[in-house]
Amino acid sequence: MIAHMNFADVIENAMNEIEYNENYSIRSNPKRGQSRTFTILNSVGKPIYIVKFFNYLDGLTEDIGLENIKKYTTLDELIDNIDEIESIQYQSESVIERILFHRKCFNRYVNACVIESLDCFPALFYSEKEIYVEGSFFGYLIEEFVDGETLEKVIEEITIENRLEYTVDFLFQLAEIINKLKTHGIVHRDISPDNIMCMNTKYIVIDPGIIKMDDDDQVTQSMMRMGKLSYMSPEQYFGNSKHTTFKSDLYAVGIIALEIMLGFNPLQNIMITGGNRTVPHEELLKKYNREYEDAYYNIVEETDSNEQIWRIMHKLVQIDDRNRFESVDAFMDSMKSIEGGLQKK
Repeated sequence: MIAHMNFADVIENAMNEIEYNENYSIRSNPKRGQSRTFTILNSVGKPIYIVKFFNYLDGLTEDIGLENIKKYTTLDELIDNIDEIESIQYQSESVIERILFHRKCFNRYVNACVIESLDCFPALFYSEKEIYVEGSFFGYLIEEFVDGETLEKVIEEITIENRLEYTVDFLFQLAEIINKLKTHGIVHRDISPDNIMCMNTKYIVIDPGIIKMDDDDQVTQSMMRMGKLSYMSPEQYFGNSKHTTFKSDLYAVGIIALEIMLGFNPLQNIMITGGNRTVPHEELLKKYNREYEDAYYNIVEETDSNEQIWRIMHKLVQIDDRNRFESVDAFMDSMKSIEGGLQKK
């Protein structure tokens, strides 16, 4: 019989495992995706850790039924007997695929965070692959609290006269991060402003839950869309997430750079106004050297360096990944060629 534990009990046990012996409190955070998250605060109320619970049965508990879930002591045992559950017997294969995908996301998250030389994710202090808590099976981890703001929040506060400076700094830092990811065979697949933290002017990428790694098997090479639509590369948008490379992450970087520079996400605007009538990535390129370029030069001076940064962003958001930068080094070299020569109005 499964022991009945709640999230607070699990967190208490985990804090004992990492030998944190001081007083602390737990704050529940809004649910995000398949995760339940909690912030651990020290005795003076300062956030120190984030605890994340990855629900392997996210969106499935109602179909499977709590009474059926409680019959089994492990997730594998539930999977082995999924065909016997009458409510889902006709869709058991797709249910199993979703469960395995959720579990693989957690494992990839942990595997990425424990790579010592990859310092672009929050530090990981503890993880547990499987536990039953409050009616479902979870994997959970404790990671450092990143004391900063999301890039999403930062973008809202950037004044028009500082957009160029922020854009260039963002491109330099993300080029270095993607280069580190590529060196370790990782494609993030979900680079977006809410997955980038800004801490003392340094960017930290978070939430590597749907990363692709060199040794991925078919479970994580699904044909489903992965990532956020308004930052998604064309290959992800059309369901080819298994074919993503570092160039897919570069596409997202290009969209974010345009958002910082122009003050809006052009891909998102097209998706909202065009509906299903247009292919948004194609429409973006049609508008790039017309209305978007006009908006750009309303913000910056028409200099060779500013023209170069506009060309760099254009290359990042090409539909065919063969037309994007052939390597991260090529992207970084292009950036270095304009460093110090940019001029705002």
